Amino acid sequence: MDIVKHLIFISFLTLMACEPEEEFIPSQWKKVEDFLAKEQKISMGEQYENQVYYNLEKEAVVKTVGKMDWDFSWNGDSLIVLNSGRNMKVAPTVFKDFSEVEMGSAKKFKWDWSSGNPDSLAMSPLKMNNVYVFDLGLDVNNDKLGELKMMPIKIQNDTFYFAYEYEDNLYSQYLIFDQTFNFASFSFLKNEQVSIEPPKNDYDFKFTQYIHYFEEEETDYLVVGVLLNPYKTKALKIKGESFDLATSKANLSSKWDAIGYDWKRFDFDLSRYIIESDCYYQVETSRGQNYKMKFTSFTNENNVKGYPSFLFQSLM
Repeated sequence: MDIVKHLIFISFLTLMACEPEEEFIPSQWKKVEDFLAKEQKISMGEQYENQVYYNLEKEAVVKTVGKMDWDFSWNGDSLIVLNSGRNMKVAPTVFKDFSEVEMGSAKKFKWDWSSGNPDSLAMSPLKMNNVYVFDLGLDVNNDKLGELKMMPIKIQNDTFYFAYEYEDNLYSQYLIFDQTFNFASFSFLKNEQVSIEPPKNDYDFKFTQYIHYFEEEETDYLVVGVLLNPYKTKALKIKGESFDLATSKANLSSKWDAIGYDWKRFDFDLSRYIIESDCYYQVETSRGQNYKMKFTSFTNENNVKGYPSFLFQSLM
């Protein structure tokens, strides 16, 4: 009997040895559900008081800042970007002394065009030791914040030195640039350098108000939309094609407003925002990943504006 049991045990081991080995599945391989479309809602607030930075790969908001938290940003070289979410503008002057510039007088104010082209920025080219008049724009209640005078002094060793005069007080200040970021930012209202954007590799775009120029009407106007991360991020608007059947396309744009604001419109008869259903966007991140995204709403469940939603999905 023991011999029979022994033979059965040997046969069992032989059968086990004939079973194919399980294949090793690398942990970095993505699951099927990772390629399914996800939906995300953004909270800007009814007065668009928040500027919200988003990372597609992380499927998450990586930072939210108040639009009142900063006034201008510096790129570590010679470009200054205004906080156009507050409708900020600048009037360049030829004067070299604050006392030569009269506040409240008629001036030709300029704004940053939303394309981000360096030639279209209000303070480009930057002129050292010339006085600029800043229109500080609007607060969250759309009340005017007034004006101040600012003078760039010099750029040296990743540091931007400048002076400004606000409410009869004179300040001497500087910004320190960190190459981890696109910009270093400053708040006149707080009189200090402030942390605004996430590191340049950590986000793909931001939801914000910004100034758009309507050429047909020949007027600039505050709109609400999406601006790309200036660091290696691109996008393309695609019309008349199926979002579900989307394939990766070439010739994406690096303009900051390549996604922009016109994925929605306000219907005055219905008194609500309507999402343009015949378009979607392809986004190529600074990390080389491609996604498709489609807006689904601009309001929350109570029909309050300032809460955009979008679908997004990785393009394999």
